[in-house]
Order: sequence, then structure tokens, then C-alpha cells
Amino acid sequence: MNNSLGFSLLESVVALTILSGLLMIIFSWNETALFGAEKSFQKFEINEVAENFIEELTPQDLLKSTEGLSEYGTYSVSWKGSIVDQSTGVETNGVPSSFKLALFQIDFEISKSGFIVAKYRTRKTAYRARSS
Repeated sequence: MNNSLGFSLLESVVALTILSGLLMIIFSWNETALFGAEKSFQKFEINEVAENFIEELTPQDLLKSTEGLSEYGTYSVSWKGSIVDQSTGVETNGVPSSFKLALFQIDFEISKSGFIVAKYRTRKTAYRARSS
């Protein structure tokens, strides 16, 4: 009878094979999680750039020019605006107001390193004082 206190070679090989398989699964899952986190962060950055652009685009910008380019760190935003509707403003009591109103449609593209990463379309109002 053989009274050995350690593992046999076959038991060690089987244990190492199981361990290496488990480690491959864990590292694969970890890589997928890191890739997903990176994509999520990129989407967050793109949405932040889009929000900043929309906030910074003033009615005066729309009235002066129908297109433009803005830089936000490593991202650039190129935009084009067109008038969808315009009218003379009317007060709640039906009296014409002192402003001319316009509704603009704005199409803009966000790019990074020359590659377009997102396209958006939104609408924004602009107004200016009516000349007497």
C-alpha cells in the first residue's frame, strides 16, 4: 500500500487545467466589462458635448449664420441651421408683440479625430426686436 501525502502528477495536471479554464473565463469577462465601461464613458462624453453645444448656441448665432464649427476639447461639432417657421409674435391678448420669432432646425455632427461619432437633430427658437 502506497501512503503518499501529496498529489499525484495526474491530479496536479487536472487541477491546473481546471484552474486555467476558470482564469480564462474570468479574464474574458473582465475584458468585456472594461470594454463596456469604456463605451459607456465615450457615450457620456458625447452626450455632454451635445448638451454643451445646445446650451451655448445662442439665438444671435442662428440669426448671424446658418452653419458653424465649435471645438470642445478633443471633440468638434459642425452644425447647420435652417428656418422651419417664422412669424411676428403675438401677445396673449392678441396684440402683436415687439419681437419677430423664428423656429430653427439644427443638424449637428460630433466628430473626434476626424471621424463622426454622433449625429443629432434638434430645434431651437430665436427672436429679435421688430423694427418700428
